[in-house]
Amino acid sequence: MAYLFYQLSIYLSMDFDSIAPIYDRLALWVFGESLNLAKRENLSRIEIGSSILVIGGGTGEIIEYIDKSTSGCTIWFCEKSEQMIIRAKNRKVKHNTVRYLNTDVFNLPYRSYNVIISNFFMDMLSKNKIIQLIDRLKEKSNNNQLWLVADFKNSSLIRNMFIKIMYVFFAITAKSRVFRFPNIDTIFKQAGFQCITEKEFGYKTVFARVYKHQNHKTATISPSYN
Repeated sequence: MAYLFYQLSIYLSMDFDSIAPIYDRLALWVFGESLNLAKRENLSRIEIGSSILVIGGGTGEIIEYIDKSTSGCTIWFCEKSEQMIIRAKNRKVKHNTVRYLNTDVFNLPYRSYNVIISNFFMDMLSKNKIIQLIDRLKEKSNNNQLWLVADFKNSSLIRNMFIKIMYVFFAITAKSRVFRFPNIDTIFKQAGFQCITEKEFGYKTVFARVYKHQNHKTATISPSYN
């Protein structure tokens, strides 16, 4: 199966715009409910009236999940795919305000956020890109900023093989060529964040974590070029 996905990733030239109409159904077929469970796991920690940045929010399911969990928040929904943004704008929001940002997260203007959510996004970035992202967004962060992360977990050999199939799936949908397990936990700790909770899903292939930015001033991480 992995070989089949790999061949498809070579011959298909899909990106998130072209796959947007079927993305949610396709992700559900490939991963089951594991991804959605991980996305929803820690939303109850978001306080009323928070300023929330959602990175790579896809078709906007996360907007409805947030709307059911808290109120009075401003949600800055950052998504590079125009077609994903169009679908996200059709989501029903009753208790919060959503600002849609059709841009790359690295092009975002500086703004302060109480909460940042990045679900199944960092695994498609190189280590240096993750470092740059965290350093950029924490510069203007509030004290005790929360960063909610759901992503794939480096586990046993068999599970790792399955996750690599997942990575190939994203290679098909987003032209990603990052087939690795970035050590997100180490990077966050070096940036001054502490993991305060973690739960696993999908036979320990998926995790949901909450990182909390410490009050004390932390040093910027230097990218590695090794």
